[in-house]
Amino acid sequence: MFAYLNNRDFSISEERIRSLYADICTGVEFMHNYGIIHRDIKLQNIMMTDDTDNALPKLVDFGFAKIIGPTEVLNEHYGSQGYTAPEILLS
Repeated sequence: MFAYLNNRDFSISEERIRSLYADICTGVEFMHNYGIIHRDIKLQNIMMTDDTDNALPKLVDFGFAKIIGPTEVLNEHYGSQGYTAPEILLS
């Protein structure tokens, strides 16, 4: 997705942003319904099906992903450090 946005000078319509965001959220919801968490969602881990204005986002790189049970609680910190909130790093 980074390259897709870069090719458009990081300027796309609000309607397109809403569409991409909805597609990504639908994918995350699908995974969560099966107990799968990605733990490293960032621009570099969202690939586009092509370079057209109708391209679809696809979530990739499940290296930090985990399957969890309905009552399981995770306390470990995963993901790319450059994308981690400062308050997580301080805890």
